[in-house]
Amino acid sequence: DYNQNKVESVIAGNEVKIGMINSSCKPDNLPYLVAKENNYFNEVIKVREVEMDRNIQFGDAKAYSDKYDILATGRAQLYYMEATQPNIFKVFIANVNTLEKPDYAILVKNNSGIDTISQLKNKNIGVEKTSGKAKYVLMGIVLEKLGLNPTDFKITEAITNDLKDGKVEALYVREPQLSLALSSGEYKVIVDAPIVKYVMSPWPQGFYAVSSDFAKNNAQSASAVIRSLNKAVDFIKENPDKSKEILSKCIAENYAVNGVDGKLFEYWKAEEFDKETIQKQINLYHEKQLIPKTFSIGDFILK
Repeated sequence: DYNQNKVESVIAGNEVKIGMINSSCKPDNLPYLVAKENNYFNEVIKVREVEMDRNIQFGDAKAYSDKYDILATGRAQLYYMEATQPNIFKVFIANVNTLEKPDYAILVKNNSGIDTISQLKNKNIGVEKTSGKAKYVLMGIVLEKLGLNPTDFKITEAITNDLKDGKVEALYVREPQLSLALSSGEYKVIVDAPIVKYVMSPWPQGFYAVSSDFAKNNAQSASAVIRSLNKAVDFIKENPDKSKEILSKCIAENYAVNGVDGKLFEYWKAEEFDKETIQKQINLYHEKQLIPKTFSIGDFILK
């Protein structure tokens, strides 16, 4: 029942804090945007979006749990947390890239004279500054799958303006910056959907995760928020066009650019998780030394 009365924490004037990394207009955050736009939270509870504190150590799950009730963040951070400080967060929604709904592309300037990635040998490929160590590993896998030697390429942190200003010759970028860049008419794609084409598909991009302490000590509040976000996932599946409009509206308001279409991912609720796929990704992160040990996805999912 999504239309239950507001829970006690609201009566007491409290809020549930959702910590988010990066722009809220990313497709990763669409369940939150849909729930907010459709007033699902207001039916049951007060929820506030809080930008995640970058001063907290990347893998310090306890510190994040003390500050946020729910996290909407990338798989690398949550996998590292679970591998080093298990059971502090439990995941309940996955944001997933597929061949039909990909993320990421490698861009160059239209007038660069570059049409293939092999032309970027000994040149700078920029990657997002927020992507962490995984960006180098994943780019290396992509290059190897394309028959290229990763050591022949210079991979450096960058933003879209660095490509515009000539500081890098190519940019490995994801949504919404990808669509924003292409909408300017200044850039073209030379490698589309590299992760799902050359690393793995489906590719879990990130998760919504609830603090175990919060779920235990504020069960009614946690349940209300999780139901609201799950309701948003159902809405996205049943109303993809309206969901794109919600994401496009966010992009227009935050970037002052109209006419950029929101790109949808797949969204899995906990009971829909492809556990074999997620476990394969966890094992890949361990194999590539991105997390210190592997763990069972079954123990990581909210029951």
